[in-house]
Amino acid sequence: MKSNNRLSSLYTGFCDLIHPICYRIANKMANMEIIPYKTELIPTDKSLIFVPNHSNVHDVPVMLSIIKKHVYVLAGDEVKNDINGLAFRVNGVIWVHRGDKQSARIAKEKVLNLLHRKKSLLIFPEATWNLTPNLPMLPLHWGAVEFA
Repeated sequence: MKSNNRLSSLYTGFCDLIHPICYRIANKMANMEIIPYKTELIPTDKSLIFVPNHSNVHDVPVMLSIIKKHVYVLAGDEVKNDINGLAFRVNGVIWVHRGDKQSARIAKEKVLNLLHRKKSLLIFPEATWNLTPNLPMLPLHWGAVEFA
């Protein structure tokens, strides 16, 4: 267990160090002018949980551009082995296999460990893109509420 915590500390240290580069890349990937509303209200000295809805591939880069501070993303592991998975790993990610209770339990432990270490989290509670016409939100997974 101790070696896992050490590896986790090395990983989070790397992600924190490389965050300025990830932030610049996210701004480029967003490929739009983002004018955040009152970002000065986002405290930088506390662990925070950001919980937006999820509508398209640009959501993560846009949120990273708006938040500005380093956040880890809770993400489904289906993109784990493609170029997006690499981007998530470099930024900082906790993978979860949807529908697998063991994976969810492990992801929950990792999230709580990060939050206790004053790191922040970005989670999309719908767990997938919402492409449903006339339905602003899909049913939510309540993990974000539990973490808070």
